Amino acid sequence: WGLCGDVGYIHILDFGVIDMEEYLLPAFQEFYAKGVRRIVVDLRGNPGGHTVSALRLAGLFLPKGKSLVFIERMPYLHEKGEEKQIAPLIGKGWLQRVQVVILVNHLTASASEIFTGALSSYHRAVVIGEATYGKGTGQIPILLSNEGRMMITAFRWFMPSGASVEKVGILPDVSTEDAAAGASPDPIENCIYPDDKVLRYSSTALINRTDQNGH
Repeated sequence: WGLCGDVGYIHILDFGVIDMEEYLLPAFQEFYAKGVRRIVVDLRGNPGGHTVSALRLAGLFLPKGKSLVFIERMPYLHEKGEEKQIAPLIGKGWLQRVQVVILVNHLTASASEIFTGALSSYHRAVVIGEATYGKGTGQIPILLSNEGRMMITAFRWFMPSGASVEKVGILPDVSTEDAAAGASPDPIENCIYPDDKVLRYSSTALINRTDQNGH
């Protein structure tokens, strides 16, 4: 993670259990301390991980009380298909006023789609890239008698709108091709990845888009 001009950039490879404490939160805290007003969250290639980690991160950008996802447990794990709302797990988001761009591709899946779906549902982020993978289910490990473990599908999840991403994914607001074509031909000074045209577009041309939309 680092800066691209005056825009904060962070590439999240997956949502692990310790990421929030050891990697993600310090990065956003530094951005906040430096007065960064725009953040690019790169989820390209992110296969998912722990749902709670994704929800905690989403909670930084949304006010307390906003539903981030609907969870429906599988019938064989509960007598009734129970659907419930899960609100942000970190009080009021102290990054509510920061403009957000999320970069995605066809490998962006599961927990990373939960994060993307939560922010895009409330128009808190502009999504750039390709349609995401489309994994609308979550798994949990079951310990076996031989000390091995087996992953079983434990729940289905839905975006705040009630829509499922299963086998459909989340469509971007701006395609990779359009972003690359619209990127400034001149590299941005002090950019962590100066040759990434999609990041360059996110850090320059998209600033006007987010300003106009008030996101």
